[in-house]
Amino acid sequence: MKHGVTIPKELHRVTGAIARRLGISRTRVYETAAADLAQREDNQILIALNKVRDEETRHEIHPIIKAAAEQFLFEELEPALEAAGGSPRPAHAGPGPSTHPTKKT
Repeated sequence: MKHGVTIPKELHRVTGAIARRLGISRTRVYETAAADLAQREDNQILIALNKVRDEETRHEIHPIIKAAAEQFLFEELEPALEAAGGSPRPAHAGPGPSTHPTKKT
């Protein structure tokens, strides 16, 4: 896809010199620079997300409290989940209805 952009003369000159030195087109120099900039931005976002995650994991919730909270939320949301097509009961949410066949004697 082609687009017209205005580039300062000095940047155009420097880009031309880089392109000649590397044996590639000016367009390729701009593509590479834009991709590098996008990657750096992605890396900065990833670093920030990792920092938040690391901060949050320092304040881990006790597993018993977490399980109780999940059980409570599941019980509160179960009717809505079932109305929307059902949802399997999480393994930690308790026994729920039996799925074992009954023995006939």
